[in-house]
Amino acid sequence: MKKIFGPSEPRKRQLIFIRRKFRRSVRISKIIYYGKDQHDRYVINCPPAFSVVDNPNEMVSTFAKVEELIYNNKKVFFNMTKIKTITLDAVLYLLALLDRAKKAKYILNISGNLPLDRKCKETIGKSGFYDFVVSKSATITSSDYFTVRNGEKSDSPLANDVLDFVYRHTGQERDLKSRRIYNIIIECMVNTWHHAYDSSHKTNQWWMIASNEKDKKRVRFYFFDTGKGIPTTVAKNFGDMVGALAKKLKLKKLRDGALIKSALDGEFRTSTRQHHRGKGLPSMKETYNTKNISDLIVISNRGMYRCAMGETIELKHRFKGTLLAWEFSYSDFKEAS
Repeated sequence: MKKIFGPSEPRKRQLIFIRRKFRRSVRISKIIYYGKDQHDRYVINCPPAFSVVDNPNEMVSTFAKVEELIYNNKKVFFNMTKIKTITLDAVLYLLALLDRAKKAKYILNISGNLPLDRKCKETIGKSGFYDFVVSKSATITSSDYFTVRNGEKSDSPLANDVLDFVYRHTGQERDLKSRRIYNIIIECMVNTWHHAYDSSHKTNQWWMIASNEKDKKRVRFYFFDTGKGIPTTVAKNFGDMVGALAKKLKLKKLRDGALIKSALDGEFRTSTRQHHRGKGLPSMKETYNTKNISDLIVISNRGMYRCAMGETIELKHRFKGTLLAWEFSYSDFKEAS
């Protein structure tokens, strides 16, 4: 006998499906944020390792949730209290995300707190983060930080400023290595303009930052562009070559990590054997091989490649854009010719 007030069978099945879907979404959401607080804000729990290069999957997943909330006009609160380690790439990625949303005309209603860890808190303060957001705090001046800069095209004076920063902290004078390092920075800027965008993409932007790490005797550099990413660009411009390389390696399809590695190795060239619109990634790899830079890391779309380990890593979530990280080790700098 049918229940008068019970759901019909089709409706009952639909409700079961909805409940299951809701439970799955709750399980996912609990990993990233608490839910609404008393101020009707969605509280984002920042990972203890607030670093894209060291914790890519969790970071990209967290920022994807932030972007989803922003695009649904939700209030967002960043809970940074549990951050124990931080790298400057995370600062760039966060600023770029907010800038992208702002340019897309979304209303940003975002607030947050700071890490309880003193060193992490100082890193944010010295990075230049406060120069790009509305905050009662101000950037802490430090000679060990080349603070956040951004732009759309190549900037020669800025590239020279970066060189001055590097040489000041490594204790070296300008020589032939200067041109190689200068070229890396300019290539990154030019690639952002030429490689990552089509005529319909109007939010082209690069972001960069550097820091001198005295305890590790190195200058660490991060460059991020908000384009379509290396794998997407390579697949679009060199589709036949990508297919041929996959066939050669006996693979159905090259994953993003493999595409990044192949691009660094100079696999994708035009018929004239010239690199597409400049030397780009192969030039960076060559500079790495000659020990002018070390620990080169590239993250783009769902792929990551660490030159020092020679390994490709496939990410669970899509990283929007391209991040390049490298360092100038004091010792490598002196040994390089």
